[in-house]
Amino acid sequence: MLNNQLRIMVDKTIDPIINLSTRTAKKQLLKQLNETQARQASLYIHSDVHWRERSNLIKDGHKNVIRKLKRLEHFIDINVEKQGAFKPEINENGCEIKRSCFPGRGRYHYDSELSQSKGWTNYECQSDAPYFGIWVNIMKMEVLRYCEGDVDRVLAPDSASFKCELLTLVQRYQPEPCFTVIDSNGSDDQFTQNAVHDYLGINVMDLVKN
Repeated sequence: MLNNQLRIMVDKTIDPIINLSTRTAKKQLLKQLNETQARQASLYIHSDVHWRERSNLIKDGHKNVIRKLKRLEHFIDINVEKQGAFKPEINENGCEIKRSCFPGRGRYHYDSELSQSKGWTNYECQSDAPYFGIWVNIMKMEVLRYCEGDVDRVLAPDSASFKCELLTLVQRYQPEPCFTVIDSNGSDDQFTQNAVHDYLGINVMDLVKN
């Protein structure tokens, strides 16, 4: 179900176009929405139509709105699959985000698919679980994050944006200790230096201490 914040965001786009002609509404959607927002708008329109069709207050005006919304939903669903129809979603680091959902897959699907032989490395962190994982491809300047069926693929346009994305990654997700050293002075967690740390020129132990 769409959360309130998403519903408000989509409402601001969808509500005004109900009073427009279908042709004008389609142009507005292509102009205003990015690819992710278009997918979300389609879900919201579908749920809105579902509610309207089951309302006890269906009048001729409602029927006209339902027909228009169904045409707009169909329009979005067709165009969202076309490359470049909607503008891409860009994050704060200037990277493009492509979102998808595969609820039937666990993280181990990506452990197998995104192998080192293909240039991928698993970014191990404390959040790692059967339902969560992060993989990085330095050569392709890509990051893939899997969380409970949702898959976010981040594509960097250049090395500067990629480094910013990786810095955000290491700051947000704490590394997982690989083992603990116990001696007379107590215990001390040890962490593995991975390819992401090397690429950024970061010592993982310094990162943890900070």
